[in-house]
Amino acid sequence: MLHRVCPSRLWMESSASWFRSRFNTYLSISAAKDHVGRPSNPKAGYRPELTGLRGLAIMIVVIGHLFERVWRFYGDNRISSFEHQILSFIATPFTGCCIFFSLSGYSLMLTLKNGRDPFEAGWFKTYGLRRLLRLWPPYAILLVSTYLVLTATRYNPPQTPSFHSGPTSLTLSLLASLALFHDIAFGTFPRLFPPGWFIEDQFQFIITGPVLWSLYGRLPFGLIRMVIGALLVLDFTMLAAFSHDRGSQNIQYALIAFLPYFATGAYMADIHLNVPRRSSNVKLWSICGYCALVTLMMIGMPFDDQFVQTSLRIGCLLILIGVSCRAGTGLQRMTASRWMGRLGAISYSVFLVHLQVLELVIPRIVETCDRFGLIPVLIISSGCGIGAVLVVAAPFYWFVERPWVVAADLWSSRNATINPSARLRL
Repeated sequence: MLHRVCPSRLWMESSASWFRSRFNTYLSISAAKDHVGRPSNPKAGYRPELTGLRGLAIMIVVIGHLFERVWRFYGDNRISSFEHQILSFIATPFTGCCIFFSLSGYSLMLTLKNGRDPFEAGWFKTYGLRRLLRLWPPYAILLVSTYLVLTATRYNPPQTPSFHSGPTSLTLSLLASLALFHDIAFGTFPRLFPPGWFIEDQFQFIITGPVLWSLYGRLPFGLIRMVIGALLVLDFTMLAAFSHDRGSQNIQYALIAFLPYFATGAYMADIHLNVPRRSSNVKLWSICGYCALVTLMMIGMPFDDQFVQTSLRIGCLLILIGVSCRAGTGLQRMTASRWMGRLGAISYSVFLVHLQVLELVIPRIVETCDRFGLIPVLIISSGCGIGAVLVVAAPFYWFVERPWVVAADLWSSRNATINPSARLRL
């Protein structure tokens, strides 16, 4: 006997199935288009290794800030010389920022290669506003939320020099941070989110980078262009060293101080796009890549000679990015892996929430476990701290960052002046 199926029930079941599949796709980190395991195709604007390198960079930032806080709350006077060396080697979050800066330059060069000229009408409307829509709202939500919590609870973060710096008014600091000129205006890190200087520099590069590198890209590719690119990197390195030695903090943490790293990424992308690959010893390149990564970590602490330190960083970054994008190397397999891709996809959310989480978690862990010694405290803090950061960052990505990623893509598609394949997560 045949049973008659109610049309309304069929419609409800099909609607529920459609909604469930869309909802699961939306919540899945794998939905981030930079993560899906496609073959690397830089000429089409896609490099999965870049997403994996973002995952590597954010882990360096998080672990560096975590170790800094353990160091600060545990007490420098209780640390042996050997333990001091360990902390000096790992507590270097700026190394991760250098990798991020280089990846932004690399991604911009791919975008310029696959898109229209930035001097054409409407280009910056699409590119600049899309980047603003992609990055600023999650940052603003974090700042306002932190401001409201601190104002309501009157919580005073202990042993946090950046929070107690200028300006005196927390409201004024919030407004300057929202306007993305806190460091330039006051010469201090944003009080509500000290790593906000990094985001301010990213926006400065969004404004100036396309013009500079599109002019460079107009040169015919060849030996002359490669020499000019190398000279640009050298000039920016000298300028950064001078600004660090002679400038105030307004200058030391402005775009001018980090142009060498942006330029390094752009220069490497230009080489990858135009120089044909040759077969070589994959194992040798893998060893070179890992050595570059270790060296990059070792030179993370400030040098007396800023020019030498910046030059060494640039050399390591060139090798690190080059080896990561060379098929078959250990770094390429690691950065193109699915888990590194997932971490890279949510790297911006991890960056935004990690410091607040660590400020709440680390002091309590150190206070509870300091009797066991520094090494056990570091191990326990790393497990609990990184776990807490990821637990907070995942829903932040799904419900705060991800909607703005979708909105930015919709804006870009409605005002398409560039090749859709060139839309990268810079």
